[in-house]
Amino acid sequence: LNVQDTLDRYGVPWRAVWEQFETQTPQGRFMVNQTLSFAQYESETTAIRIRHVFDYKKSQHEVLSGKVPFGYKIENKHIVPDPEKADIAKQVFQTYIETGSICETLKLMQGHGLPKTQGAFKWMLKNRKYIGEAYGIDGYLEPIIDRQTFDTVQHMLSMNVKRTQVRNY
Repeated sequence: LNVQDTLDRYGVPWRAVWEQFETQTPQGRFMVNQTLSFAQYESETTAIRIRHVFDYKKSQHEVLSGKVPFGYKIENKHIVPDPEKADIAKQVFQTYIETGSICETLKLMQGHGLPKTQGAFKWMLKNRKYIGEAYGIDGYLEPIIDRQTFDTVQHMLSMNVKRTQVRNY
């Protein structure tokens, strides 16, 4: 509908060869508007259905996508700690507390299938799923990291921000 509004505003007619629509006649404009209205209705209805599905999944603490943080896996539609990787995730948080450096933690933890860039590593350290929170719901999944360790890491990350000097010209 937005595209059609723009075309109308600039006086640009068009013709759909396969559907036999065109915007130069009253009948053509009527058919185009009807088709666009139905398409808009379908789009909005689908969006509502998807929101309802996601809301239901959240109420059941089910996973909403196939991607989970390192140290977790999907089992029976739920995010659960992966016994083979959860201890490594704990070690990442502990190593960061000990070193105070993402770069150093990255070097020390190499070879465990962890994120390879500093940005991805920092995202991992900030991910609230590690304390059991997802979608703003505390207790959504089983935590791997205790709250005190997570809060310590968050404080250290906030203190470790490089600030650039703003120059006034």
